[in-house]
Amino acid sequence: MNLATFLQFILAAIILSAAAFAKQGKIVGTVLDAETGDPMIGCNVVVVGTAMGASTDLNGGFVIQKVPAGEYSLMATYISYNKKTISGIKVVENGVVTVNIALHPEGIQGEEVVIEAKADLSNSSALLVQQKKSVVVSDAIGSEQISKTPDKSAGDALKRVTGLTVVGNKFVYVRGLGERYSNAQLNGIEIPSTEPEKKIIPMDIFPSGSIQNVTVVKTYNPDIAADFSGGLVKINTKEFPDQFYMAASISSGINRASFSKILRYQGSGTDFLGFDDGQRKRPNVPSFNGTASNDLKARYNNKFQNIWMPIGHQVNNNTGFSLSLGNSVGSNSNFGYLVSLTYSADFNTRNETEFFPIADGTPAYDYKTEKGSYSVLWGALLDMNAKINANNKISLKSVYNVQSDDEASITKGYVNASSGGDVRYTRLRYQQRALLSSQLLGEHQIKELFNSKIDWHFAYSQADRNEPDTRLTGYTFNNNSNQYEALGQSKNTRFFSDMIDKEINTGFDWSFPVTMLKGSKLKVGTLYRKKDRDFDAYRYAYSNIQDAVRTQEPELLFSSANIGNGLVNFEDNTQANDEYTAKENLFAGYIMTDFPVTTQLRFVGGFRYENVETTLKSFDPLSGSQNNSLSPKFSDNDLFPAVNLIYGLSDRMNVRFGFSQTKARPQFRELAPFRYDDYRRSTYGNPFLKASDITNYDLRWEFFPNPGELLAASFFYKHFANPIERFLLPNPGNQTGDPVPVNGGSANNLGLELELRASLAHLFSALKKFSITSNMSFIYSRIKQNDAIKVYTLGSDEPTLFSPDFLANESRPMQGQSPYIINVGLNYANVDTRTEMNLSYNVFGKRVAEISTKLVNNGEKIYDDVYEQPYNQLDLTVSQKLSKQVKVKANWKNILNDNVVFKMGKFVTNEYKPGMSFSTSISYDF
Repeated sequence: MNLATFLQFILAAIILSAAAFAKQGKIVGTVLDAETGDPMIGCNVVVVGTAMGASTDLNGGFVIQKVPAGEYSLMATYISYNKKTISGIKVVENGVVTVNIALHPEGIQGEEVVIEAKADLSNSSALLVQQKKSVVVSDAIGSEQISKTPDKSAGDALKRVTGLTVVGNKFVYVRGLGERYSNAQLNGIEIPSTEPEKKIIPMDIFPSGSIQNVTVVKTYNPDIAADFSGGLVKINTKEFPDQFYMAASISSGINRASFSKILRYQGSGTDFLGFDDGQRKRPNVPSFNGTASNDLKARYNNKFQNIWMPIGHQVNNNTGFSLSLGNSVGSNSNFGYLVSLTYSADFNTRNETEFFPIADGTPAYDYKTEKGSYSVLWGALLDMNAKINANNKISLKSVYNVQSDDEASITKGYVNASSGGDVRYTRLRYQQRALLSSQLLGEHQIKELFNSKIDWHFAYSQADRNEPDTRLTGYTFNNNSNQYEALGQSKNTRFFSDMIDKEINTGFDWSFPVTMLKGSKLKVGTLYRKKDRDFDAYRYAYSNIQDAVRTQEPELLFSSANIGNGLVNFEDNTQANDEYTAKENLFAGYIMTDFPVTTQLRFVGGFRYENVETTLKSFDPLSGSQNNSLSPKFSDNDLFPAVNLIYGLSDRMNVRFGFSQTKARPQFRELAPFRYDDYRRSTYGNPFLKASDITNYDLRWEFFPNPGELLAASFFYKHFANPIERFLLPNPGNQTGDPVPVNGGSANNLGLELELRASLAHLFSALKKFSITSNMSFIYSRIKQNDAIKVYTLGSDEPTLFSPDFLANESRPMQGQSPYIINVGLNYANVDTRTEMNLSYNVFGKRVAEISTKLVNNGEKIYDDVYEQPYNQLDLTVSQKLSKQVKVKANWKNILNDNVVFKMGKFVTNEYKPGMSFSTSISYDF
């Protein structure tokens, strides 16, 4: 059974089974304090003239089940508040009617009741209401807006948020600051990264179909972790519905790879599921050295796959599907659940050029690469909520996401080295990433304890990254024989690596009103977080290749027959520091207050204490011995202040000010004395790094003219001491330099953000079906290298020092910093025809990708910092509802197909086209 047939079978089964579910009519809603907007907990809501009713829960929500069809009045009562009665509520069979109620304290004249939509936090308007009430500066995007774009993952969606760029469609840069200055939370709890070299988890591992909303918090508050400066990315997964819900969709897409031959190789039978079935797994081979016999080496080599060369393979279209099922059950909907599964598989191909100069401007290398890829992304979601009573709620949220990238490439070109001339490199690389996060959360309102609210959580997360059997070959062209001949040891290799990150995160937050200060709250909390990483790598190389076989293709050249006959040497090339373990234990406590200084001015602030201990131990994976001299250990005790002021100029207008001090700590991989190789260069860690201290200032004006509309302007300034960036530093084995993380001197970052969300009916009434979402960021940053640069050199226990004038530019923009970021979205919605369209445009200014050392020839600067050039992206989405249940959608992604370009001064060092894609989908809501 092929995938398309399987999906059709699943869809048909769902349609048939859905008829078995009966939908219950009900009244749902939320009761809020009309003055503060806070949820009213334990409020009585009854259907007048009946015995039906409910009490509101921790979020002010209520559900009244099994209401017969008809017209009713609803009454809400609460001690010390005026009761409110709402008439004309019409309940239809199998329907849900939503009634939101605002109660005024006694003695205050009530306003006319308006029945409005439920605060659905996937909805842009509801997110703006949340943003207006927030104590911090934040921006958000919900699933409603995401659904209007071709975005398949959180990485796609986040680049549409004010002040954000996403590098490689994975890593978030908030306000131009690198991913190391940001954090990520899943449902309010921090999660580990699946990438060993990155702090924040790659955003492309979250399918957009499982996301309710993503909020980016840009100012610090004591109730969040202090390793923060750029932003906190809060990913919230979808929650259970108020009534029975089932939905299914299937999609198909094409790009330039579809129905053509792209570079592939024989992988495993489960690649379409996003994981290898063991074909690429490192065989159980003990360590061996040069004294091992050729026969023994041949037997070991025979255990590995003898597949090396990519070949052209015909591929089909891209596919995807999603399934969701949820409901609220029980007499008062006191239990709810949602299960969801999303899947997508995409083929792609691209051609790219790479160039790097030497002193006279001639190439150190000049390559052209053809690359074929196959990517699988799927995610499973389980959300369960139980209301014990109106004051107690427990939730279980579990997410399991898998992403795999399978890549085959052939690189040809010129290299200026001792074995210089025309070369050919091949690479077969498979990477699998997985994230498991299970979270148990509790919310409790305790009236007997100062009417306080307690939130607690316990979470276990695990991030896995597996790179099994990355195979590199290198050949040089012999002009005399007119044939390619195999290069030496460093270019013909196998590489295996495994990383497992485990994280336990538990804590509680306790908030209660301060009775002597009306409208004030005090909040305290604590957090314990334990991180553990296990990483190991194994390397194998083919060397001492005899002339008699040097022209053979890899499958024949690296055969066990050649190794057994001594024509090729097969060796274990694993390094003495290719294994490390790392641990981080963090204990934090905080206290903060939220009180109205005046009727218009609100103060939110406090302190957070963090104790962090980080240890890293480097091992030889072959002998198991520890390298004590390269096993750094850190211990920090810090107090982090934060102040946020919110001044309400009117009911629709706020001015915000924020001040805080935070920190950015080195990551495990950056500290590890580990080397990762590809055919161009090696990447190193640096155990001599130290943390960065950051001071943050924010000022924001925001205006909410109408529901769903926003006009905002923000100014921010940040100062960094010891910022961490990645430099290209010289290596005797590589004249172009290798990337190494180092501490800079000091840096300043300041910028202006502008945002507009509005209906075009303000311009012309004829444009009432059109709306615009636009945001722009203009940022200036400068980093100055004042002190000597400390780096790790392979095999040395002491740092190597470089003078600041060794750099191409001692003063420059911060790495990854774009001077401008622009997002514009034009939306069209026709309620009568049920048609929606969205045209989205995104561009960022040039940004530093690599920091180079100085190289001058005859007064001309040859080496300069490498900048990624501005990139323009235009996407179009059109959706049409054919009925209440059926919707079709067409996506055209990257219409402009702009070139991705990296430049070093006048030299183009890397260039490629990512390609356009077109997809269609059909969905059915039951």
